[in-house]
Amino acid sequence: MNKTFTVIEKIIGCLITVWGMVTLYSVTSIVYNVISSGIVSSGNMSYLSIVAKNQLNIILSIAAIFGGFYLINGEKNGWLMSIVCSIVFGISFFISATINKNNVKQTDLFFYQSYSLTGILLAAMAIILLLKPFRLKYQPTKSNTKWAIIIIALLLLDKVVFG
Repeated sequence: MNKTFTVIEKIIGCLITVWGMVTLYSVTSIVYNVISSGIVSSGNMSYLSIVAKNQLNIILSIAAIFGGFYLINGEKNGWLMSIVCSIVFGISFFISATINKNNVKQTDLFFYQSYSLTGILLAAMAIILLLKPFRLKYQPTKSNTKWAIIIIALLLLDKVVFG
């Protein structure tokens, strides 16, 4: 792999790691605010429903942190996790933007338009990681590809079922 693709690999690894950290912080803050607001003690919501609502983002953000870190170090598992996280995050953003685009209660339409832009950026990172130089470097097997597709499908099913 030439130097340009090595630099691109490191940049994408850093972006995915930072994205995972920002997402984990954001989700953790949301969960903390919901719990500390007293909504759970009032009986309107349970701890289980809070976890169910946020589990995908927690799992993806942790996987993105590790995937990006391992991608920076040139490991195959990091490359696969980075692709999976980029695809699932990207599709999740497109789903959220589509669901909320016609929400009449929405006061800040740009917020959901930015979801689409972020989804495009994440999809672009996944496409770049799937280019031939990366495939030659990491040499994914049919089993790797099969498991990546299964994991993506399960995570997207989680997004659809639990929102």
